[in-house]
Amino acid sequence: MFSPDLEGEALPAAVRDFIDLITQSDGVIIASPEYVRSIPGGLKNAIDWLVSGDEIVHKPVALLHASHRGDDMLAGLRTILATITDRFAADIFLRLPLMKLEPAEVFRAVETAENRFWGAGLSSGLLGLLRRSRSDRHRTSIIRLRSNATFP
Repeated sequence: MFSPDLEGEALPAAVRDFIDLITQSDGVIIASPEYVRSIPGGLKNAIDWLVSGDEIVHKPVALLHASHRGDDMLAGLRTILATITDRFAADIFLRLPLMKLEPAEVFRAVETAENRFWGAGLSSGLLGLLRRSRSDRHRTSIIRLRSNATFP
């Protein structure tokens, strides 16, 4: 659980590792479910650990969503991301309605021509944003913030 009293030398190792991954990444794509029309606690906690530092301030951040619902959560998450990073790319967004699908159905849905097109758009949009910010680097690292990630 986030606590400003644990920052600095008292920072838990799992949180330090998470922050290091964000620091080493060129950008972040966040895929998150909604929980009671809001941001899941695990994701909010992960974001809280990043707020007092500068690791995410200039990182390109984009959203991916795997449900046909969750607009309230997405609106709140967009507000938070626009506050914590000056590189939040609100226009780079992919929604795939995958809720309640079996794995084989998810695979078929992702493989459709339309979804491959939108997925490529998300990828190329984020890669373009990355290239503009780091033209001397050719690699892209993506950190997945999992809603069930645990932080002390």
